[in-house]
Amino acid sequence: MSDCLWAIVINPTSGRGKGAEVGKTVAGYFSKHDLKYQIISGTSAASVLKDLRLFLSNHRQCPGVISVGGDGLR
Repeated sequence: MSDCLWAIVINPTSGRGKGAEVGKTVAGYFSKHDLKYQIISGTSAASVLKDLRLFLSNHRQCPGVISVGGDGLR
C-alpha cells in the first residue's frame, strides 16, 4: 500500500551531528527490510512539527513515527 509510510523525524544537529549519523543508520535499516519511509527534518522544531503534521494528514495509515536525535549518544 503506497500510503503506508513510516515517518522518520531526524534532528541532524543534535549530539554535534550524531543525530544525522544515527538517522542514516535508521533509514538504512528500513531500506534493508523493505519498509517504506519518509524522512522529516528541518532547521527548527516548529518547521519539523509543521512538516510532520502535513505528512500525517496525507498518510493516515502511517504505522508510526520514529524520532532520531543524537543527544546523549557517545
